[in-house]
Amino acid sequence: MGGTPRAALLALPRVDSVDPTSPLSCNVRENQLTTCSITHPDVSGTLFATFHFPAFSLNSVNGVLICDSCVVAVTVTVTPGLYGFTVTPSSLTFIPGQSATVDVSYAKYGDLAVFDSSARYPTDTAYDTALELWWERNPGRWIEVSGSAHSAAHVVTAPLHDPGAFLIAAPR
Repeated sequence: MGGTPRAALLALPRVDSVDPTSPLSCNVRENQLTTCSITHPDVSGTLFATFHFPAFSLNSVNGVLICDSCVVAVTVTVTPGLYGFTVTPSSLTFIPGQSATVDVSYAKYGDLAVFDSSARYPTDTAYDTALELWWERNPGRWIEVSGSAHSAAHVVTAPLHDPGAFLIAAPR
């Protein structure tokens, strides 16, 4: 079955009272870079995540190859209360090495205080440093996204190799 059970992960909760605008429908044009962002509904429009789809990064939907000039509707739905999201359609495939990427920003609303839920992290900084993007490979089983890393303070950047459920978390 492979992967880490969800209970073994310490997911990053959000301290905002209203979920970011979701779902986001991003019309990805296959032959050009497409960038789509989800923001928090606060006055300043604080960034939640930005998705980058390079030109020619999509392969197929429902087993049908995507033509060079085609537009594919990719939907992103935010997970309530957490720094998590789901990318659909589930039948979407990406071209290896040309993957879309996501930058998840949690500077304002990330609740790092949950670090004390695990003896593994002596401080919120230690927990923050351990955060990565995880993908639900099979129901209830999660794997770290290869290439997930901090690209700036309180920003995790990672490639999206497949659609599905994603979560910013660290091992419990």
